[in-house]
Amino acid sequence: MSASLCRMTDPVHAHERRTPWSSSASVLAGLAVILAGCTTADNDATEDPDVPHTTLSVDHYIGGGGGGDAEPEHEFGAISGVTLLDNGRIAVVDRMNHLVRVHERDGTLAFSFGRNGAGPGEFDGPCCPAVGPGGRLWVRDGGNARYTAFATHADRADHAGQIRMSHQDVNRWAPLTFDDDGRLIDIGARSEPQSGMIRVYRMHVDSAGGVLSETPLHTVPDDSTSVRKVRRDSPGGTTTLFGYQPYGPVELTAHSPKRAEFAHALSRRYAVEWRAADGALIRAITRNIPHGPALSAREDSVGGARLDQLAVRFDMPRRQLGFDVPARKPPLRSLFFDSDGRLWVELAVGDGEDRRADVYDSDGTLLRTVSWPAAISLSDGAVRGTDAWGVATDALGVMSLVRLTGL
Repeated sequence: MSASLCRMTDPVHAHERRTPWSSSASVLAGLAVILAGCTTADNDATEDPDVPHTTLSVDHYIGGGGGGDAEPEHEFGAISGVTLLDNGRIAVVDRMNHLVRVHERDGTLAFSFGRNGAGPGEFDGPCCPAVGPGGRLWVRDGGNARYTAFATHADRADHAGQIRMSHQDVNRWAPLTFDDDGRLIDIGARSEPQSGMIRVYRMHVDSAGGVLSETPLHTVPDDSTSVRKVRRDSPGGTTTLFGYQPYGPVELTAHSPKRAEFAHALSRRYAVEWRAADGALIRAITRNIPHGPALSAREDSVGGARLDQLAVRFDMPRRQLGFDVPARKPPLRSLFFDSDGRLWVELAVGDGEDRRADVYDSDGTLLRTVSWPAAISLSDGAVRGTDAWGVATDALGVMSLVRLTGL
């Protein structure tokens, strides 16, 4: 299961800086030429005996699902982010209850803080916690269009400042990361003045929220993902409705807490672009996996029901949506970086099968493959060193924080 890995040189970087990111078709075409020149050895879906495999297992639940502690103080409304503090404690953001809970490694609740509101230390739909410079805990507070910092202590957290968002894309869930100078990277979409095109940017901001530098993310061609856009008249003008093909290809982006790097891919192909803070292409990682597993009968039925709902929402016959339920999944499921800057490329798996990921070190070396139980999301959890915490969702939609061992 070896992956080809090509390091990009300065001429490629210079070309990217001259080429408008809106010309995404030409950028992707150029990347295809680059990748064609890379040497790929034995890039099939079989296991490589030279790459170790790790199977993670659950050894503790926190919360009401999966056999966890169902005491009220241990129940979550909706987990919207997990991070590991410098002292080994786990901070869990509960979006539904507008609070942050801090747990010991054994699951004991150390303290919690926050409530719904707009004042200091209050939240409106928080998510995406991260540890920033000085060990401060930062939380993305979308409903209040800000990022809030806290100094954590043995039994409490004190409000330590905030930074306003530089855009109106307040509902986006994006990991909080910091550059080498300790500046927050504000991630959000905005309309470009010249073209009116909506584009996602990574904005390095100062303590007052001023944008010091920015990097646009790739804009992929419209036919790269299966999305249906419908415009409707509304009292304020026009509204654009978006509908996505069930199990169709999507755009994947991951943001690293180390060196402010990020990664991008389309789920329809195992071709990951790993980029520096300024957008320069550091390396490309590919594997020859042309498609994902076939949908099960249950998944096909669920997909059909989603299309029926979408047709009702758009007020059009289902056949006019422009797509149907595919026979197979795309090969990739998600991308995420862990707290050590390792990139996890999660593969699509069959219905009910254990999740699987290829884990790459910060220098691009394939370290190992990892599998873990199907009901647990690691991309919504936190991994650092050998510590792994995921978010489990049971059949009733109840969420729990889960500690895994074996990494």
